[in-house]
Amino acid sequence: MNILVIHELDYSDNETSVIGVADSVEKANKLIQEYYGEAEQISYTYYGIDNIEYDSVISVFDVDYERTYTYKLCLEWHTLNEL
Repeated sequence: MNILVIHELDYSDNETSVIGVADSVEKANKLIQEYYGEAEQISYTYYGIDNIEYDSVISVFDVDYERTYTYKLCLEWHTLNEL
């Protein structure tokens, strides 16, 4: 079974994390929308080669801190139970 791992790089502190896992690009995009809410897409690069589907840079305004955060997202394909 193939899965997409959604990686995040937070440009404010250079921390990386995995924010979700999905079994299709459509479901991954839905998870991203649910996680970040309203976000402005700054860039998008489709790869579709090897195991990288695409990467994207988004900007999100945090109303609690009245600050804009910028994130790089990368969708990476993996096969379950394989190296």
